[in-house]
Amino acid sequence: MARKDIPAISKICIVGFADGHRDLAPWDDNTMEFWGLNRLHMVLQNRVPKFDRWFELHSLQKFYLDNNDTVHAAFLHDFKGPVYIRPNDADLMDIPAAVPYPIEKIMGMFGGYFTNSVSWILALAIMELAPAAAAFQADPKNVEAPELHVFGVDMAQDTLQTAEYGEQRPSCEYFLGWATAMGILITLPEGSDLLKASHLYGFDDTDPMRGKHQARLVELAGRRAAMQAQLDQGDAERAKLVAGVNQLQGAEQDEQYWLRNLMPSEEVAPSDDKPEITLEVLAGGLANVQQTLAAMTADTKED
Repeated sequence: MARKDIPAISKICIVGFADGHRDLAPWDDNTMEFWGLNRLHMVLQNRVPKFDRWFELHSLQKFYLDNNDTVHAAFLHDFKGPVYIRPNDADLMDIPAAVPYPIEKIMGMFGGYFTNSVSWILALAIMELAPAAAAFQADPKNVEAPELHVFGVDMAQDTLQTAEYGEQRPSCEYFLGWATAMGILITLPEGSDLLKASHLYGFDDTDPMRGKHQARLVELAGRRAAMQAQLDQGDAERAKLVAGVNQLQGAEQDEQYWLRNLMPSEEVAPSDDKPEITLEVLAGGLANVQQTLAAMTADTKED
């Protein structure tokens, strides 16, 4: 697992999963190194040839081998550029271009504030851009500032089942601050939540806008509660109909038993109870209940 020779670089673009702007990365810039991570190749299949390095810093055993993820394993095996993995995962999968992530060197430079994969990637990018940053600081008139682009990374979701979470965002912004302090030019898409604020604290009046968002939140919560109540009521009605269907099916089977086993044959005149009519009524009632149940199920799917 010898590390591939990587030339000195001055422009890196890290691409994540956020679909609002991952496709807006500067794909046509041939002077840019593109870095990807995890299973991003599944959603950016047509962009895979543009990537120079890949990062898979999750447990290979827990996240991939235990789940028999052969698609991801094949991608990591075939990827031509360096594939950074945890040092203790070196012998778990056949990854010819695997490179142990330099965790000790990174932590020696930045400390231990890492809450997500992107933070580890940012730290390595900063370390590799450091020579170009030093050259720029020494001669800013004649040397261009190194560039770090981050697309497809929001770290904005708090409760949804996504790959990113709001609690991980500060760590990313911490490393972007490091990069800025070193003279690295940061480029973020307009739609990214990184390094964004709704107002200048202490200088902007936010009360009207905050009140608007709070009112909107109350409205949305009320609408959601009303729809949930309707859904719960529909579930109760559906349960009653299911019970009715079961009851009618049982009654129908009972009538069929009487007709087949205990009643006279067709040559004999039927009794006054007319069991044939009773069976037809039961069958019709069952069909009506089943149609109603199907209609309710269709309405639930549409909602």
